[in-house]
Amino acid sequence: MLETIFTNFLLEQLNDQASGFKASRRKYSDLPDKWIALSLLQKAIRRGDEGQALRAASYLYQMDYRVLWRRLVVIGWEDIGVGNPDLCFMATAAAGSKRWREANGGDWHFAAYLTIAMAQSIKDRSTDDLMMVAQHDPRYKNERESYYDLQFGSLLSIVNDTDINLPHKIIAAWYMAGTQSYGFEGLRRRQGDAERYFQCLDDKLCFEHVCALCRIGVSRSRTVLPAFIPIFWRDYASGNYITFGADGGISKHELRGIPRYVFDGFTRAGKRYLKKIAREHQPLKQFLEEAAPTPERDAIVREMYFRIESSLCDKRLDWSVGNEARLRADEVGFGLTPKAFNAGKVILRQALTELPMTEADL
Repeated sequence: MLETIFTNFLLEQLNDQASGFKASRRKYSDLPDKWIALSLLQKAIRRGDEGQALRAASYLYQMDYRVLWRRLVVIGWEDIGVGNPDLCFMATAAAGSKRWREANGGDWHFAAYLTIAMAQSIKDRSTDDLMMVAQHDPRYKNERESYYDLQFGSLLSIVNDTDINLPHKIIAAWYMAGTQSYGFEGLRRRQGDAERYFQCLDDKLCFEHVCALCRIGVSRSRTVLPAFIPIFWRDYASGNYITFGADGGISKHELRGIPRYVFDGFTRAGKRYLKKIAREHQPLKQFLEEAAPTPERDAIVREMYFRIESSLCDKRLDWSVGNEARLRADEVGFGLTPKAFNAGKVILRQALTELPMTEADL
């Protein structure tokens, strides 16, 4: 009942905000495939590149509108978060209300509006960064193992304790929600109960309506990220933050009319290119040979590339939780020490400069 009330309120709010918006006419978007479009949509939103974001959204909408709506929800929780929580909540509510969208301006009208609004929004990647820390930071190896055996009540005590380290609380919350249902790389597989998790959170930790909306977010995004927000909501609500400009290193270089930033380790062309420089750039090749066994090297390069290129944002919320989460995530490298991972990123930057991706790599 409460979730229905909040959802209806958010839809009314979205309708008011989008009332003066004129969506550009959908036209054929000449992107190579779905994976390029998905990568372009998310990274263009991170960089505030409105035209490219709308280009990708148009392609995905023509292919399957459901793919676009699912991706917008995920982007909201990964990249917007508490940078603009109302926008994140509105996107989640709209994604699950197709009839409402069609009756109040049209499906594409709201998809286009939210795409542009997300590109213009302040960004915060605290949820995704904290997930990375929980999964791979070697400093929390013991918690990843020992929390698996704890009963629900013991995990709840950890989450509700305001004096406990935030990564510890994230790991506990993840086991409560269920690593079996919501991804478990780095953690052991365990059945959870997301509904019970939200019901049992201390109301001093987070407002009831925020918990209700985050519960909807877990259900509709199919990720655990919304479950983390109530844990640090009190820090966010304190208001001790400012915004600042673009992350350093953002480039608008294009290859065949597509921004270079699209081609990361999760696209075929980007994967081929990263494998190539790992073979041909001798300092990078030597680093990988010394740092990890062969099966792990591709993942390490992919993650280093994500930290120095793919995750860059045009407007990032400047606040204690987000800054600490980003700092820790930037040092996490699948078993490598922070010192080794940071050294690898320096070498990878050198490789990208000396062997830049060209159209021949596409």
